[in-house]
Amino acid sequence: MKVSKYLEIFRALSYPGLFSGECLNALKFIQDNYGKAESHHVIYEVNLNDPARTLDFSYKFYEGSSPCPYWYEFDYGFYSKGNLSHGYFIDQAGSAPLPGENEEAVIRVIGREKFEILGQPLKNLEKFLADRGSRVLYLGNLDHRTYSESVRIETRVRTFRKLIEFIQGLSYSRDISLVEETMSKIEPYAGGRAYLLSFDLFADRISDRIGAAFFPFTSLNDIQDLVNFLTENKFCLYEKGQDLLKWSGDPLPEGMLQQRINFIKIQFEKNNIVSVKAYLMQSDEIPLDFLLYAGR
Repeated sequence: MKVSKYLEIFRALSYPGLFSGECLNALKFIQDNYGKAESHHVIYEVNLNDPARTLDFSYKFYEGSSPCPYWYEFDYGFYSKGNLSHGYFIDQAGSAPLPGENEEAVIRVIGREKFEILGQPLKNLEKFLADRGSRVLYLGNLDHRTYSESVRIETRVRTFRKLIEFIQGLSYSRDISLVEETMSKIEPYAGGRAYLLSFDLFADRISDRIGAAFFPFTSLNDIQDLVNFLTENKFCLYEKGQDLLKWSGDPLPEGMLQQRINFIKIQFEKNNIVSVKAYLMQSDEIPLDFLLYAGR
């Protein structure tokens, strides 16, 4: 399905607790400029504990001869002002690890100059992850946010305990007691598809800000329990929680085979929770991982 079709369908939906009319109108700018691109999956990223009813938009696509798909991510703060600067990610979830066979694809995303600086730290990270049965799934260039000295990394871990062990093993410079306390509360609401850990990799360290994400169970009763938990713990504003539940229970729009919460990410920095974000997916196909892990 073309990006223009996704956005046409989405902009006709009504979730006023999550998205303002101004935000939906601003998406027309992306629709006009990138609407001809083909994509099977798009993501609407919303901040659940922020009163602003805006979203960042991403879509997945294939480019050139690379076996890996890519993602473009458009921040509301840019596209709402007529600026098409965006994040650029390589999606290695279903392919060989970096840098290896995908080195040129990675260079396409982050540029050769940055790769010369971060190539060895990336190899060191891959070894660290491989020794623990994991690998880099997503690697992103966020230079448009002035993150010019780092790359965004996302990896998957199978259990809550592994998540904490990974953060400790990466020599995270901050106290992780808040991460451990928060994610232990989240654990009962996490589905069977493990956790995601995201951070920015520099030449000599990882970022102070890290993200821990989980995949919620998909039944409506479980989503209701999750929304109640998020609201009661001030991770989510009430009106946003109600629309999150509506998003999960509404009939699929015409042309969609999925409309669901893909995952929820909690971002930590300097012993504080800085955001709680829901990543809402629409897709015109059913991916294998959803067939394997959906439900409870």
